[in-house]
Amino acid sequence: MSENIIDPLDMPPGECKEPSFPIFKEGIKRMVIKSLEYKKSEDQKSEMASVRLNTTQEDKSTEGLSMPPGMGFFQTIFLTPNDRNSPESIRDNFAMLIKAALGTAEASKRTPDGKGVYSVTAFKNNSQFFDSAVKDKVVDVKVGIKRAKADSQYGDQNIVKAWIVPS
Repeated sequence: MSENIIDPLDMPPGECKEPSFPIFKEGIKRMVIKSLEYKKSEDQKSEMASVRLNTTQEDKSTEGLSMPPGMGFFQTIFLTPNDRNSPESIRDNFAMLIKAALGTAEASKRTPDGKGVYSVTAFKNNSQFFDSAVKDKVVDVKVGIKRAKADSQYGDQNIVKAWIVPS
């Protein structure tokens, strides 16, 4: 007797459940900076930088699941000033990413081309700064969990609570 086996890729979307992604436990994690993308909000009024961070070693999720090296999450840094983010706080938040990757002394120097400094503007205007300065750098971060709001369509997610600057 043959069973009717349905290819999972042939399932009607209405019968599929929402995907969920494992959430890292809170704590200090060693991670690799993999990418930096600039995005606009859905209403096109706000700009943000999305930083992809991947783990360097096996870890456990909040549910106790094994998470192999290379698992990660995106950290958003908002770049448009508003009532919660002043230009100075935006600058300082972005600077912590750079300082964690390069160290304070190196992050304070001029860029390798000698034309500028490692600033939000420099990274936005020249993608080579990211590739040469921070891509694939290993950083330590304090990972936290942002709990989903009750009416949110998204679940809990990991966030960087603090970038740890090497001494």
